[in-house]
This record gives sequence, structure tokens and C-alpha cells, in this order.
Amino acid sequence: MKEIVKKLMDETNLDEKLAEKVVEVLKSYLGDKLPEPIQSQVEKVLGGEGGLDLGSAADKLKDLF
Repeated sequence: MKEIVKKLMDETNLDEKLAEKVVEVLKSYLGDKLPEPIQSQVEKVLGGEGGLDLGSAADKLKDLF
């Protein structure tokens, strides 16, 4: 999350607190809109836990269908 916050601060001139709030709003919005397998991957990225595991997400989506 720190990378995204820093990028928002650098590119939009937001202060750190506001940039963090933007990330939290985005995380919440995407959490409500995306299917669970993808949602958990996006939360990992926005939470700073690492990269997106597209293979795992694709396998989970394939199982849904």
C-alpha cells in the first residue's frame, strides 16, 4: 500500500493521509464489485502483500464456471 500511497502523493500532490484514504476507498469499492478470487488478489496488492497471482485467480474463476 505504501507504494500506491507514494505514487498518489507524487502524481496528484495529495497529502499522505488523503492518499491513504483514497486507497482504502478503492479497496472497499473493488471488494464490493469483484468476484472473491480476484477480490482477494487485489486486496493483497493494495495491502502491500505482494504481486497479483493471476494463475491462481484464473484457476479459481475457472472452477466457478
